[in-house]
Amino acid sequence: MVNFDDLIKYENENTSLDFKAIQYEKKRHEALIKDIMSMANADVENDRHIIIGVNHKSSGDREILNIKKRDFIDSAIYQEIIRENIEPEIKLDYFSYKYEGKLLGIFKMSNCFDQPYMMKKDFGKLEKGDCFIRKGTHVSRMIRRDIDRIFEKKMKKDKFDGKIQLSFSGYSSRQQIELMVIGEIKLPSQRAAEKIGKIIREKKQLAKMKTQSTALTGISAMLESQQRLAESLRRAANPFASFPYEQRTLEELEKNLKEVSQTYWDDDHYEFFELNSHKINISILNQGHTYIEDASIQVEIRKMDGLAVADRVYEEPKNNIINIPISPRVPSYESMNYPEVDYTKSSIIIYQTIGDVKHHISIDAFRVPIRMVLLDQLAGEVIEIECKIFGKNLIEPLNEILRIKAISTINSQ
Repeated sequence: MVNFDDLIKYENENTSLDFKAIQYEKKRHEALIKDIMSMANADVENDRHIIIGVNHKSSGDREILNIKKRDFIDSAIYQEIIRENIEPEIKLDYFSYKYEGKLLGIFKMSNCFDQPYMMKKDFGKLEKGDCFIRKGTHVSRMIRRDIDRIFEKKMKKDKFDGKIQLSFSGYSSRQQIELMVIGEIKLPSQRAAEKIGKIIREKKQLAKMKTQSTALTGISAMLESQQRLAESLRRAANPFASFPYEQRTLEELEKNLKEVSQTYWDDDHYEFFELNSHKINISILNQGHTYIEDASIQVEIRKMDGLAVADRVYEEPKNNIINIPISPRVPSYESMNYPEVDYTKSSIIIYQTIGDVKHHISIDAFRVPIRMVLLDQLAGEVIEIECKIFGKNLIEPLNEILRIKAISTINSQ
């Protein structure tokens, strides 16, 4: 409990105490803002006070003045001025105090833990971003050293000093697991290409046989003409229909074969990354006693032959039986929340924000598991997953390495 009588009678001005002879009237609001800000930024732990109605002299002598009750300014006026002009918010109070029968005013600033405080807009000669600090009885602009001191102090105070445990989700807190590789994959585009190629060969062989059979030339020409007519009638009846490859012309088939990779791009990626991948997530267990604030995770995996990580969730393509434009699909939760995946020259980088990590509760690092494909050439290799956890109250990221052994048969660890 502060003894204001002792402050007024014995204390001299210092970093957390100032005396002013008169109140801050409207024409002195600029000075008010500067004085409150500088004292809130002062390097002290205790409350800070400005006592109004005391003429403190350089000799240490003081003259006690008196504020007339009718002239005493409401605390709400000062609070509004400070709130509108300084950020972040300062807890400020202004109240009357009787000393030796005279009425004084006292500003009290408490819990000034969110430094640095600065101007959030222009006011008079004060400009947005201006930042002042009180050192002893002197007020000055803050310099880099002051800012460094504030953030070093914050980091020491909020520093996370516990431990975390990273493991693979769903594997009983294991930091190394075995995953099966997959053998040869024949994607939809490859299957379609084989089918189209076979039909083309058959049609060419049939055409060759027709030209070689002079006896049946007239009949063949008539049959072929009838087939073309029937095909034209079908297309005229339903111009949007998608016809089986067997019913398409040789020219159409050759064009289809040329464009097969583009035609089946969605199907290929869906089958490769959704139907043939391992869905991997990382479990985080905060074993400390405080939260990790505003956490995020970055995973780095060295590029290896036979290793692929999806850069997004590939959803099952719609079977557009009639070739009419369809409305865009609304992105699923998984598509919208899949981690960021970036391929660099030598690594695969995976990143996602997490938020606060509470203590003693396991959470998944990724909102949606990453899709990882292991091809057969990886069999016997160990994939190292370098994990870094970042947080607002971490001076340095927390590092951990998880491992995946690629196997061709189920082994026991």
